[in-house]
Amino acid sequence: MTPTNTSAWDEYWSGPGKSASTGCLPFGSQALHLTQNRIWSAFSQSLHRKAFVLDLATGDGAVLIMLHKERPDLKLLGVDSAAKLPPSPKAIKLRSRVSLDKLPIASSSVDAVTSRFGFEYADSEQSVIEIARVLRRNGSVLLMLHHSDGPILRSSLHRLAALDWILIEQKVIQKALAFIANPMTRLMAVPRSFSDIIIDAEKLFQNRTAPVDLLQAVVAILQASRNGDIATAKATLLEVKRQADRECQRLQNLQHASCDTQRIEKYEHWFGKAGFRAFFDRNESKGGFHPA
Repeated sequence: MTPTNTSAWDEYWSGPGKSASTGCLPFGSQALHLTQNRIWSAFSQSLHRKAFVLDLATGDGAVLIMLHKERPDLKLLGVDSAAKLPPSPKAIKLRSRVSLDKLPIASSSVDAVTSRFGFEYADSEQSVIEIARVLRRNGSVLLMLHHSDGPILRSSLHRLAALDWILIEQKVIQKALAFIANPMTRLMAVPRSFSDIIIDAEKLFQNRTAPVDLLQAVVAILQASRNGDIATAKATLLEVKRQADRECQRLQNLQHASCDTQRIEKYEHWFGKAGFRAFFDRNESKGGFHPA
């Protein structure tokens, strides 16, 4: 399988508006977040003192932050293919522009390799070979993966459907651009039809914040344009459209990366070839690997 195009994540990790504590977890997912914390907490306690942990596709370093809270003695490094990452958290080092297929890490230098919703984006046997290369004898690996039957994918597909409804079916951005461009409507109040779309979106998509916030932003831009600054309003609408398109691409990437049973079995085979004993907990969408 061709590795997923992750360009949409570059801006996500380097830009504003994300939650460092939840990453791509769905809205209202506190229980899932707590479950994940328990998993990482238990894993941290299995590591020896001052162990070197390498986190793959680290994003904003959320996994390493959790590990550091439990075990401040650990040496923590996160790598990601994104062109730019947030500033490194205290006691943690983040490195951008790193491919999982070619880790800039010395052989047999890492005590544990982790990844939360990142390894599956690479989907590469070479990544497994690299993990085996950098890992010390008796080291361990814990991967948490998007599952095709999991709540994260279900929530993401719901959000993608909502954004498609707003951008493609309702053509909200095109309608807003046409409204401010028409000399006959420039002095008119913002039509009630835009507010009605917000009400319809709340009914159709259960008041999910992402699409509703997008619609509210469009209405706010139109209201501001009544002061006569049409150029700024147009530029802002186009930027909203660009960001929404990026979000759709990211959600599509997540869908493509999600693992079904066949794909998990493929990973088990790859790790087995690399000399690991592997197990997957399909209910939790996590996998553990230990040298055979």
